[in-house]
Amino acid sequence: MECPVCAEDPTSHSFKQIETLPDGTVIMYTKPAEASKYWDRDGILFHYDQKLSTLGDWVWVFDAEDFSFEHMLEVDVAVSLAKLISSKYSQTLKKIVVVNPSFMVQIMLTIVTPFLNKHIRSLIVYNR
Repeated sequence: MECPVCAEDPTSHSFKQIETLPDGTVIMYTKPAEASKYWDRDGILFHYDQKLSTLGDWVWVFDAEDFSFEHMLEVDVAVSLAKLISSKYSQTLKKIVVVNPSFMVQIMLTIVTPFLNKHIRSLIVYNR
């Protein structure tokens, strides 16, 4: 099922498949600064849950370019995503690649880390 919010406005949430590797691993990409509804917790959770429920192994590329104070203030969105992925999708998640990390993203990850299981914490890498 497609996210109904993104069906109406594709800029609403930023979570899309960008590649499938030869082994079948799917590369998912998010850039919160490009999401027009980065504060839409319920819609974002629905979007991620629906998409991830269709995947096997996956890698998450989190592009932090232009991640601002406004984005960082959406702690509930980040914590809810951490809980969703930790509880339902951690076994298929192979890596989280944070590109263009910034001070704001470091603060957000510090806040979210307690809500990530140990396995997911071990999967986070930074590409500067």
